[in-house]
Amino acid sequence: MSEPNFAAIHAFLAGVMDAGYATRFADAACECEGRVFSVEVDEEVGEAWWFCRACNAAYQLRDPGADGDAEYAAVDCVCTCDEAGFEVVAGVTLYGRSETARTAYLGCRCVACGRIECYASWPRVDAPYPAFFDMMRRPQG
Repeated sequence: MSEPNFAAIHAFLAGVMDAGYATRFADAACECEGRVFSVEVDEEVGEAWWFCRACNAAYQLRDPGADGDAEYAAVDCVCTCDEAGFEVVAGVTLYGRSETARTAYLGCRCVACGRIECYASWPRVDAPYPAFFDMMRRPQG
């Protein structure tokens, strides 16, 4: 397998993120060093999960301000080429010169065909981006 192309995902996300705001990115990586994931998202809840294709470890990224009572209704991410293995990058825009994340975006690059898409975004994260990104680095369960 080729090396991950996170820089291309960063560039793509930068083009779809709200203009005029500072941005930060975090690349998904499994503790087993896997970099290819199956992905599911629920934009209404403000949550995404990805599952390592090498070891099946699960990772979560969640809007800390989301309503905990909302019903989670995930949608599996599938590329237009019908494949579902992705490299994953989370990106955020920031409020002014702060470290507070404003809007979150989830960019994925299909490892089969190379297509990059923004599979989810949710506004009003309102959490320090280092803590928000730290959440996605801890396996769940």
